[in-house]
Amino acid sequence: MNSPDALAGIDDIDWSRLFHAYGRATDVPDQLRALRSDDAEARGQAHYQLRGNVYHQGTRWQGSYAVVPFLVALADDPSTPARDLVIDLIRLVAVGDRNERDVPFDPDVAFAGADSVTAERSYEFAEALCGGERDSEDIWEEFPDVINIADVAWSRDAYRAAQAEAHRFGTWAADADPAVAEAVTKLLAWFPAA
Repeated sequence: MNSPDALAGIDDIDWSRLFHAYGRATDVPDQLRALRSDDAEARGQAHYQLRGNVYHQGTRWQGSYAVVPFLVALADDPSTPARDLVIDLIRLVAVGDRNERDVPFDPDVAFAGADSVTAERSYEFAEALCGGERDSEDIWEEFPDVINIADVAWSRDAYRAAQAEAHRFGTWAADADPAVAEAVTKLLAWFPAA
């Protein structure tokens, strides 16, 4: 039986103001819930969809950061099936396609310049980009300050969301499931303070 608290607050998020690779993130809560399913096929589909939505071909999106606390809560819950896959998704959303050559990781260097993108400007750009109502030339003209740095800002936001939860990662390293311990080892390298 899954703990009811792992996804507490999921319905308090205004997912319609968050965007992923395919538009508004209103489908994300059900995908997160499906990660707890007893049906392995449903979990696999949810993992596939989430990965494609919030970590699309290595790119994080304006709403990617919002899934991190829920993924961490799911990984914390021993009754969550396939927790190693949940932890791997945390790593992908938090650090993207970086590999061991990028360790030690310096977020200040990696996300340099991203602080110029405010949350509101990020939302406006994501809405223009994903809303489908503007052509790309209009977007380039309206968002010259954001267009070349938005992906860095979205990556920064996802990393910071994971960084805020990193104090919980170390407890997973001693998990009885060796797949969980292995997955968290790959995650901890990016959060040395944890």
